[in-house]
Order: sequence, then structure tokens, then C-alpha cells
Amino acid sequence: EEAERVLLLVCTREEAAEVMAAARDNQQEVISWGEVAWSSETRRRRMLLAACVVATASSLSGVNALTTFGVTLLSSLMPARDAVSVFVVLTLAKLLATAAGCFLMVWIFQRRQLLLGSYTMMALAAVVLLQAF
Repeated sequence: EEAERVLLLVCTREEAAEVMAAARDNQQEVISWGEVAWSSETRRRRMLLAACVVATASSLSGVNALTTFGVTLLSSLMPARDAVSVFVVLTLAKLLATAAGCFLMVWIFQRRQLLLGSYTMMALAAVVLLQAF
């Protein structure tokens, strides 16, 4: 099964077997996107509304523009090397916030290996970015 192969990439065989058994025991109904969007269940409508509000707020806040064009925007205010340095510090701050979220997820949801793997990759990416400049 594809899910089991993916699990084996991030956890031990025993953990993968445990997760697969829990997933088989906890089968949930599959619904279409139409049922999600026009659901008669209040809970599903609220979940969809919350996701749409968060995505819209993120887009309207300009966070994506700052992330994508941060160095370019800062370069108009200071020398390019300083702009890169400031952006690296901001990126590291985001990394620390993400790390805090990761540890919270590990503590609450027990997704240790997957989250620590992604945290390690983000840290390595920050180091590569630092070395590039």
C-alpha cells in the first residue's frame, strides 16, 4: 500500500504497522468537494469557513509578498548585503516560530519523526542560505 511505503520513510516498521492498524480501525466516510462546500452539517461548514478566512487573511496581510520579495523590498531601503542579512534574520525568526510549533505538535499529536525531519530540512536550508551570502 502506498501509505505504508510513505510511512516507512519516516518511521520504523513497528510504528508504521501501528499507524496503519489505527487507520484501518478508524475508517472515516469519504465525501465529495460539493458535500464539503454545501454541507448540511454545521461542523463542516465552520471548518471550511475557518480555512477560507485564514487563507484570505494570509493573502491580504502581504505575508506572501514579503516572503517572496523581501530582499528586493529591503534593497530599496539599504544596501543589498544588509537587506539579505535582515531577511536571513527574519527567516531564522520564522524558523524558530515553526520549531516551537513543531515541538507543540510533537507533544500534543505525537508526530515526532515527520515534524523533526521537516524541521531539520528547514534548518539546513537556512544554513545554506547563510552560506550563499
